[in-house]
Amino acid sequence: MRKAYPIALKNGIGGSIFRYSQRTVFKASKKLSKNRMNRKNRARNKNRAEYTEELLSKRIEKLVELFPGARSVADIGCDHGYTSILLAKAGKAEKIIACDIGQAPLESAKKNILREGLTDRIECRLGDGLEPIKSFEAGSVLISGMGGPLMMEILEKRIEEFFLLYFSPQSDFANFRFSFSTEWRL
Repeated sequence: MRKAYPIALKNGIGGSIFRYSQRTVFKASKKLSKNRMNRKNRARNKNRAEYTEELLSKRIEKLVELFPGARSVADIGCDHGYTSILLAKAGKAEKIIACDIGQAPLESAKKNILREGLTDRIECRLGDGLEPIKSFEAGSVLISGMGGPLMMEILEKRIEEFFLLYFSPQSDFANFRFSFSTEWRL
């Protein structure tokens, strides 16, 4: 047997709380039209996208700010190419090879690089990890925006080719640091 207790929600939508033994279940009445809900969801998603873009932008700007500079850089997992573009604009690299495993992100990077007029300094290549980079073609490697274990896997066989390794792992930081320091004794 259930008892209904009328309530008023903060946003003005009426609803009911139904009590079932120990558990309470809330059932909101559908006073809002679908169009109004869709507008709210679109606004919420837009705000979330703007917030994510802002965080991404700040992370990339800090990454470029802290990058010491190099003659040639392999940007592995370049995605949209923003890191490569900012490195070139800041004068921190003469030649940048932007690589990504996905065709769509690489096309996005090419468009962004073309729009910024940096096609003479940034070259885009499709491939998995360091496969598109020839041996000793780039003096430094920059890998950001992916997990620590994947970064380790990418560098495993070719770490000795680079004089500068620059990482920004997005997950598993502690294991990445530990593995990096013990496996390669740096």
